[in-house]
Amino acid sequence: MSARVSAATKSTRTASQTAHAHLGQMVDGLALAAYATDADGFVTYFNDAVVTLTGRVPQLGSDQWCVTWKTLHADGSHLPHGECPMASALRGEPFTTAVECIGERPDGSRFWYAPYPTVLRDENGRVTGGLNILVDITARKNAQTQSEALFQAMFDATPDCVMLIRRSGRLLQINNAGLATLEATQLEDAIGRDFEQVVAPECRESFGQFHASICAGERKSHEFDIIGLRGTRRCIESYSVPLKDFHGEVAHLAVARDISHRKATERAALLLSAIVDSSDDAIISKDLNGVITSWNKSAERVFGYTADEAVGKPVTMLIPPDRQQEEPMILSRLRRGERVDHFETIRRRKDGSLIDISLTISPVRNAAGRIIGASKIARDVSASKHDERAQRLLSAIVDSSEDAIVSKDLNGIITSWNKGAERLFGYTSEMVGQSVGQRDLVRERLAHVGNRVDISIGDTGWRRNFQDAEAMTAMR
Repeated sequence: MSARVSAATKSTRTASQTAHAHLGQMVDGLALAAYATDADGFVTYFNDAVVTLTGRVPQLGSDQWCVTWKTLHADGSHLPHGECPMASALRGEPFTTAVECIGERPDGSRFWYAPYPTVLRDENGRVTGGLNILVDITARKNAQTQSEALFQAMFDATPDCVMLIRRSGRLLQINNAGLATLEATQLEDAIGRDFEQVVAPECRESFGQFHASICAGERKSHEFDIIGLRGTRRCIESYSVPLKDFHGEVAHLAVARDISHRKATERAALLLSAIVDSSDDAIISKDLNGVITSWNKSAERVFGYTADEAVGKPVTMLIPPDRQQEEPMILSRLRRGERVDHFETIRRRKDGSLIDISLTISPVRNAAGRIIGASKIARDVSASKHDERAQRLLSAIVDSSEDAIVSKDLNGIITSWNKGAERLFGYTSEMVGQSVGQRDLVRERLAHVGNRVDISIGDTGWRRNFQDAEAMTAMR
């Protein structure tokens, strides 16, 4: 009985070998490595490409399932021959064509290959063996490795924060700039972390909606605040797109930039704008060609032009014809980096009227320190100029008066002493600063003088009342 089973088995194996020999004749000319096994996985055939690829000559009838010296998983871990793709296929286990393996030759060198095992059956559907084609993918994998290394180098060198966030919100990948942004010292501090936990509490709802929209396939940007692992608060602007992995799962790819400085600058600019607009002085900026680039509300009030009418126009439209030479002088000083302080001049309003102006002009520099324009503060000093002229006129009248005109403060200290007083009392301006009580003659002469004098100048309607000091007039 056993002799008949042995004979039957030997007959089956012989038939299988014969069939595989015929199969071998068909694949011998292939450039791809190919080998065949019987139903038990023992190698019954291989072509020359197998020897070239694996670096060894397989042993027919003794090598089982695999023709490689050693086989490894794609991650570099050992793959037992009994678990190789050919063995799994012969056992009827499901097999995916996406498998990639590493083969090791007797000399220690390695190669990448993709196995494509096929089960062979007879006319009755019985398994008679298998055929495995090994596709050498070493060149592709090496190129892929180099490409990945290049990508990783670029990824790490990118100055912006680059992150890959799973749909669940867990951080899958982040570059060096991202680690610095999150204040993490190593990848382990960031990878796997729920990213929403570093988003500022008041921004989490909007960020959650933003993240969900990206994972749903949208491309958009979003601004939000984060709080780093060390507590530093930053404003982040993220440009995000959906990204699918090999399994079709969508992740959130974000290129984020720290815009905290920009936001602070914007807030400072808004504050400065509010200050400029609320100033009582006309504040104007111009470029080095003398063209107006900004114009505040007070400039409208002082000169009569609106911002729309003034911006883009030459500042010389405000300068009277007889003072046009002032602008080249001012621009020349600005180009040298000089500041012009309290330059009193005359300017012309939209209606043609002239006004007295005090100008303070400072150079404006860009981030590189280069002078690009000027900031001009113009103060309307017409009222003070009018008062000065009136005061000079009053002083001239008082000095030319034949009457003695003397004033004192509430402490009896003489504050003014005109020529008439010198002639009347015989004292010069040495009396200013002395007490009236120190001079008997003055006291006697002033005893009959009233305590208030009103003085009017011309037809200007200007009146000055000496209410804080007694003003005395004595006639000869």
